Amino acid sequence: MAHYIYLAKLTQQGNARIHEIHTRWEQFIQLLESRSGKFLSFYATLGPYDYIVIVDLPSDVAALEVSLAMARKGNVTFETCRAFDYAQFAKAVESTST
Repeated sequence: MAHYIYLAKLTQQGNARIHEIHTRWEQFIQLLESRSGKFLSFYATLGPYDYIVIVDLPSDVAALEVSLAMARKGNVTFETCRAFDYAQFAKAVESTST
């Protein structure tokens, strides 16, 4: 599985409906699992993003589907990043060394 980082910003609607966070979180987890994904971590943050969520998903397409489905609800906008752990990074570095 591949790692993905969702950088989320609350919309005006999301801020107005912040009290629904538990329901929205449960919907996110269900959506993630329906795409064979696995939740890894969640952080509420200060700065340009309100939340950072780290997940495992089987493909870029699955990551895109999750991002689009959640954004369509109107509570958050996402930037989605594909992430590589140290072992993957080190292997890539070694394969490009000549």
